[in-house]
Amino acid sequence: MVLTVKTSVLRWLGIAGIAAAIAVSFVVSGGWLDLVVVWGLFGSLGLALTLMSATIEGTEEGITVRRIFSAAQVRWPDVTAASVGGGNLVFYSAGGRVTMPSAGLWSGSQRPALQALIARKLEDVGVTIRRTARAAIHVDSRSPNNSLERTRER
Repeated sequence: MVLTVKTSVLRWLGIAGIAAAIAVSFVVSGGWLDLVVVWGLFGSLGLALTLMSATIEGTEEGITVRRIFSAAQVRWPDVTAASVGGGNLVFYSAGGRVTMPSAGLWSGSQRPALQALIARKLEDVGVTIRRTARAAIHVDSRSPNNSLERTRER
């Protein structure tokens, strides 16, 4: 059975930020610099929130995070560590990491069941979720072939 949650709050806040940038663009009359500031504040924030939004699917085999332009997954037996911080939940494995918005941003009727599945599966593999600052900077999922550490080794 697939348990699915979405991060609708992030998506709607992102859309609102982009809409605010568009609306304020029509009001601003100070020239191109004002437009750059408006889009730099509202537009970039809206775009970032929209890109961070995700659909998260958990099964007995693993967890999958689907974003607008990407998808990443990890199997439970492959998880070696997990951390939470800065609104992110990160699962680390030898194959890289899978990053998703933390459970506080999830919505959907299957949220409690997915949280219980994650807790049970991490306990099965002997991993506890630690609160770290490192999780806050991992805003993307990354495989080892694309990681900075792997690139430096070459």
